[in-house]
Amino acid sequence: MFEIAYAAATKRLCFFTGTGFSKAVTDNKAPSWQGLLEVLCTQLPNGDELKQSLFPEDKPIPLTLEETAQVIAIKLVEVDKNIHEEVANIIAGVELAEDNEDVSSFFSEQKFRVITTNYDKLTEELAAKNLCQSLTPGLPIPRSSAHVKVFHVHGSIDSPDNMVVTSEDYFKFINGDSYFSRKLSTVLHENTVVILGYSLGDANLKAIISDYKGFSKNHVISSNLFFVSRSSVDQNIKDYYYHCYGIRVLDNLDIQDFFRLLNEKLSKVRRIAEKSIESTLRVVHEGRRFKETFITLEDSFYRIISALLSIQPLKGVVWSLKGFQQWLENFFRHINLLAFP
Repeated sequence: MFEIAYAAATKRLCFFTGTGFSKAVTDNKAPSWQGLLEVLCTQLPNGDELKQSLFPEDKPIPLTLEETAQVIAIKLVEVDKNIHEEVANIIAGVELAEDNEDVSSFFSEQKFRVITTNYDKLTEELAAKNLCQSLTPGLPIPRSSAHVKVFHVHGSIDSPDNMVVTSEDYFKFINGDSYFSRKLSTVLHENTVVILGYSLGDANLKAIISDYKGFSKNHVISSNLFFVSRSSVDQNIKDYYYHCYGIRVLDNLDIQDFFRLLNEKLSKVRRIAEKSIESTLRVVHEGRRFKETFITLEDSFYRIISALLSIQPLKGVVWSLKGFQQWLENFFRHINLLAFP
């Protein structure tokens, strides 16, 4: 939580949100992806029969949800309906729950980025509208700055025709080279990313993270991906996702509690973030050394690494692999001299 709070304090935090985030801030009123498709079935003649064939109760569903959406889209065309417009109409009716105090507090006070595959505008409602920009495929890209920027990589209800819903839409999205696909890559590489409201087994999530992993292997950056899970996750599973995708899992933590803890941690981190960056800059640029009293602190190493990640793109600190290794060698040699003079 210290690393995440430090990223927030230094404006290097990005949330990657899925359906579970919308469900959490609407008291479970927002539909799941499958639930949304089941609602669409009811808008068709013989909808119950179609729903039963696509979502059988006694066996696994025969198609992926994207393929299922394609089937429903074809059926909707036959009755002069458009699946994108129907989805937008359903999502537009979803409202925030009243009990979002900790989430709203963070969203209205901090500067950060959000990448979301959700179509709704709930994130924008949580943040103060005059401090938030909503970026959606099919609409003009604002050039001004904002405290909160929300990138709807799968589209939003503001532009239904550009929403990624069916398997055909997903194919175009994955194989396209749009502003949003490039921005997704950039934001993942430059920020600490906290994944909220996804399943660890989500295929789309793993495809995106795999791209990030390929980048991180060729650049000197630490793992900066965190996954928040409401349920318990076995340690073996945690080890697997860290080894394969560089994801650190925070389990037994729902979204409301996550933001409560983050807000509490921020009150401490704000006081030390600026001081840590200043002292790290002096060590890097002026050849100074950290004080022994600082190095012996429990979280000193995290402060140093977080400060290095914060100043690297902002203060002219550019590491080659050899240079970074040399700096760490000198740092640990200094620690050893303190421990074994």
